Amino acid sequence: MEFFIGWIVGSFIAGSIGSGKTIGFWGAFFLSLILSPLIGIIAALVSKDETEVEIQKSILANQQSILNEKTVSTLSVANEIEKFKKLLDQGTISQNEFDEFKSQLLKSGNQ
Repeated sequence: MEFFIGWIVGSFIAGSIGSGKTIGFWGAFFLSLILSPLIGIIAALVSKDETEVEIQKSILANQQSILNEKTVSTLSVANEIEKFKKLLDQGTISQNEFDEFKSQLLKSGNQ
């Protein structure tokens, strides 16, 4: 009887350790209940904190948005250069004007 009560108490301890982690209270509790309280406690300790996961997700989202902005900026600069190249080919602007526009666009695209 004491063994059974100790098993249940150990499962609750594993659940409380896992409550702030990705495994959660119930995951750690049921894992402990089925396998062993020791295994449940180890799994709860190894599991990542929920706040750490949220921070990693926000960092990843910020990095992806920065990458998307740079890609859009690069594409828009390339499109503008292509437009000026067409104007150059049509004879609307001179080679010097094209080179000047191109250098200005490339400088603004790197910032």
